[in-house]
Amino acid sequence: MTTATVTATQPAHTGIDWCDLLPNDGKRYELVDGEPKELPPMRMSHTIVVGTITLLFGQHIKSRGLPFVFGPGAAFRLGMSGANFRIPAVSVTPRERISGNLDHEPGIAEGFPDIAVEVLSPTDTYEEVVAKARLYLERGVAVVLLVDLYNREVVVRPAGGAIHTLTAEDMLALDPVLPGFSCSVAEIFSDLDQLIMLETEGN
Repeated sequence: MTTATVTATQPAHTGIDWCDLLPNDGKRYELVDGEPKELPPMRMSHTIVVGTITLLFGQHIKSRGLPFVFGPGAAFRLGMSGANFRIPAVSVTPRERISGNLDHEPGIAEGFPDIAVEVLSPTDTYEEVVAKARLYLERGVAVVLLVDLYNREVVVRPAGGAIHTLTAEDMLALDPVLPGFSCSVAEIFSDLDQLIMLETEGN
């Protein structure tokens, strides 16, 4: 059994201005090197796994009284140039890093998350996923989790550390970035697998 652990980093705080906003037409966008990129709607399998991860993080954070904000859909400005706004599937962020920014219309958080989770889509290319993970890490994110629904794997990319690919038999531990958190990789996919099993039995 493999257990991945990550080490927190102390990156410099990023300044914010709100001149460069994404299109406001009701669609979801990221800004990639200055160019808006529309995000496709999440498939149901993505939504289920995102919900499971959010619940796992949330239960741990609340039970421990940890000073973090967690959840899907928050946009983060990565760097001072305004060229990159990215939206992780799930993020975990120290509360003080987004205080005073809860009501911004575009939903863009000041600073950067400690943990960014991406759930891989059939439309993602390997190059795009790796480039996004590298950008997160370069701009201060302590650890990026790439969740592969189809192979039931989680790739752990920590800042300044070795990359680990975890399978269903492995444990994911996020000390010291998210103190005390650990879960099995199988648990991340458990809700999805249960629904697939029920659907199969129903047919």
